[in-house]
Amino acid sequence: MIQSDKFGQRGSVLKQLPVDATSQEIISALLSANESFAKNEKRKVYSDHVAEGQRKRVYFEGGVEYGEDRDGDGKIDHRGGGGRTPGR
Repeated sequence: MIQSDKFGQRGSVLKQLPVDATSQEIISALLSANESFAKNEKRKVYSDHVAEGQRKRVYFEGGVEYGEDRDGDGKIDHRGGGGRTPGR
């Protein structure tokens, strides 16, 4: 299990389980780590967190492509706008 840093760019190992660990051992370790995290971490204000990341030039590339599949073909549409123009 890894505890990520503030922006998920780095992390530190919290616990290492054997490759043959049972599901129950894994669940127990995760629940214990979650309990400790909940007690010690302050809840983030999303807008402040994003603003701080931008100031520090933190770039996060997610595994999911940005955008929306507007036409339902299973691919992200890379066109701007869409929808009705106000007043029309």
